[in-house]
Amino acid sequence: DEVTPVGAPLAPQPAVSGTGIAINATKTGIRLADANEFAQLGDSANRDKDFALGGDIDLTNTGTAWNGPTGYIGHFYGNGYTIKGLVLNKTSGDTGLFATVGNNAVIENFTLEVSTQANSEGNFPARTGSAHFGGVVGYTSSGASILLKNIKVKGRLDYGPMDINGFILAGSLIGETNNGSNATIENCVSELDITLAEGVGSGALTLGFGGLIGKAYGTLIIKNSYYTGDITVAHNADKNLCAGGIIGVSNNCTLTIENCYSSGLVSATNNSITGRKVFAGGLVGWIESRPDLVVVKNSAALGARAVAATTTTYFQSNRIAAIYETVFRTGFGNNYALKNMLTGNDPTAQPQDDAGDADTSKGLGKTLAEFKQQTTWINAAPAGLGFDSAIWDFDGLTKSGADFYWPRLK
Repeated sequence: DEVTPVGAPLAPQPAVSGTGIAINATKTGIRLADANEFAQLGDSANRDKDFALGGDIDLTNTGTAWNGPTGYIGHFYGNGYTIKGLVLNKTSGDTGLFATVGNNAVIENFTLEVSTQANSEGNFPARTGSAHFGGVVGYTSSGASILLKNIKVKGRLDYGPMDINGFILAGSLIGETNNGSNATIENCVSELDITLAEGVGSGALTLGFGGLIGKAYGTLIIKNSYYTGDITVAHNADKNLCAGGIIGVSNNCTLTIENCYSSGLVSATNNSITGRKVFAGGLVGWIESRPDLVVVKNSAALGARAVAATTTTYFQSNRIAAIYETVFRTGFGNNYALKNMLTGNDPTAQPQDDAGDADTSKGLGKTLAEFKQQTTWINAAPAGLGFDSAIWDFDGLTKSGADFYWPRLK
C-alpha cells in the first residue's frame, strides 16, 4: 500500500488508549509515545497489532540490556520520526530494535540511531553464546514473510576485542534471515560502521558481518538500497570470518540484489594458524553452498577496499562477491565496480584495476570519473545500471570534496 504520511507530529498518547495515527488509506496504527510503550510490542496482546510513532522516541534509559519485542507480526510505521539511543549490549541471543519478527510483519518509515556499549571498565563483554545482532531485526522466524522499507540506520556496532564462544551474525538491518523465511528489503539506507577487534574464542563457527544483512538464509530480495559505512573486522579464533558491503554470508539462500550499491571499505582479518577461511566482497562476502541461487544485478561496489587478510592460503576476496570465478557465474549480471579497488590477501593487497566483466563476481571496472556521470546510473543495461530517477537523486555526483556524495534515495 502507498503510505500517506500525517502532517505535524501529534501529542503523545498512551498506547493503551487506542488513539490512532493513519498508516495508509485503509489502516490506522496505535500511537506509540515512548520507550516503555515500544517495548510492549512484544507482549502477546500486542504482537499482531499495528502501531505508529507520533514523534521521536529515545531508548537511552531502558535498562542495562535492551530486550526488543519478540515475535512481532503487525505493521510498525515510523511516520518519518527518529528512534534514538538504542544500545545493543546483550552478550548472546537475538538482539535488535525488534529481537525477532514473524509472518506478515511490516516495519517501515523511520531513522534508527544504534550503537553497542562497553562495560564500566571500557571493555566489551565476552560473547557467552551465539548471537544475531540486527539494528532493526535480530532474527526472522521460520516461515515468516516480512517487509522492511524506507528505513535509515545510523551509528556504530563496535564489538571491541572480545572472546566469542559461538557465532556472531550482524548487520545494520537484520542479523540473520531464517532458513524458512521470506524477506524483502526496499528503499533502505545504512550509514553505520561495523568493527570487531582481534580476540579469541571457541567453536568452529562463522562470524558474518554485512552492511545490511549479516547472514542470508531462506529467500531474500534487496532492492533500491545502499550502504555507506565501513566494515573492519578481525579475529584470531578457529572461525570462518566473512564481510560484505551488503551481505556478510549467503548460505543456501535464494537471494536477489538489484539496484543497490555499497561505497564503504570492507576488511576482514584472521591471523589464526588453524586454516579457517576469510572472505571479503564489495557487495557479498561468503556465498556458502548453492551459489547458483544468488542473483546480483544492476548494482555497484564503490569502496576502495575489499580485503580478506589471513596468514594461511584460505581466503577469497573480490569486487562484487567473494566467490571463485570458475563456478556459478550465471547469477551475476550488469554489475559495476571501482576499477582500482584493493582486493586480495593483505598486506599484499593489489588494485584490481583490470576491466573485469559485468556478469562475473569482479564486476565491470569503472573509474571514479565514470561513476560520477549520471548516465552510468540511469541508462539501461548494458550502457548503465538502470537506476530509476523517480526513486533516486543524483545531485551529489556533480559536487566535489566534502560535499560529494553518491546517489541518494528520494
